[in-house]
Amino acid sequence: MHRPARATRAHRPSAPFTRCCAALDSLKEECRCRRIYARSA
Repeated sequence: MHRPARATRAHRPSAPFTRCCAALDSLKEECRCRRIYARSA
């Protein structure tokens, strides 16, 4: 099973992404966070 987005250390997520993930994760909106990250990438 895949670990949480925190395991994306290999991809070296940017600070804004990590913050967005933490905020969205709280609202159970990880999907949105992933979308934003994909757009930023």
